[in-house]
Amino acid sequence: MDVSSTTQSQTSSSSQNSTIAGGKSLSDTFDNFLVLLTTQLKNQDPLDPMDSAKFTDQLVSFSGVEQQIKTNDKLDQLLSGQTTNQAAQAVGFLGKSIEGEGTKVGLSNGSAPVSYELAKAADKVEILLTDSSGKTVRKVAGPTEAGRHDLVWDGTDDNGNTLPDGSYTIQVRAADADGKTVDATTYTSGTVTGVQTIDGILQLMIGDTAVPLDQVKSIHEPASA
Repeated sequence: MDVSSTTQSQTSSSSQNSTIAGGKSLSDTFDNFLVLLTTQLKNQDPLDPMDSAKFTDQLVSFSGVEQQIKTNDKLDQLLSGQTTNQAAQAVGFLGKSIEGEGTKVGLSNGSAPVSYELAKAADKVEILLTDSSGKTVRKVAGPTEAGRHDLVWDGTDDNGNTLPDGSYTIQVRAADADGKTVDATTYTSGTVTGVQTIDGILQLMIGDTAVPLDQVKSIHEPASA
């Protein structure tokens, strides 16, 4: 049988720049306010003193904003540190075999792992494999029991022709006896060849397939050749 069972930055930089700009603007405004307050106090009419309550309220407001900006600055520093730690962690995945949620399978030397998990038992499961152009090249029935299923695709199309190595997309269509859809999760696996940041999220690259770091389900040393 040709398909056989084998039984989880730029934004941070922008935020930091905004905090710095906000802090400088606040400092300038607060200094000007103090100069104005001092001048008015010196020149006030002793018989008609100024209402100090208003100035006190403004001082309290300025103090609150200043504390908020300082808090934001600390958060930016924390996020920056977390990003650095994640990047260091991600580099450690290079050369390792990982698995994560995804829809890509890598065909190599006439073999590709095909894994999926059913939320509950289904009456019918159909596995579709498509090439880079979106053409469905293989369609086959899959196991219907609830839980995890690990298969191996031999890299042939519906006509028995051997397909070239590369990245293919897997789709699992599952339905119960009433024709209602059964949730199916597909998995991507392979050796990590690189690390990239895409839209501020660290991604582990399996060839040209990206797997978010927080979606990695397992990691292990690659099998010996």
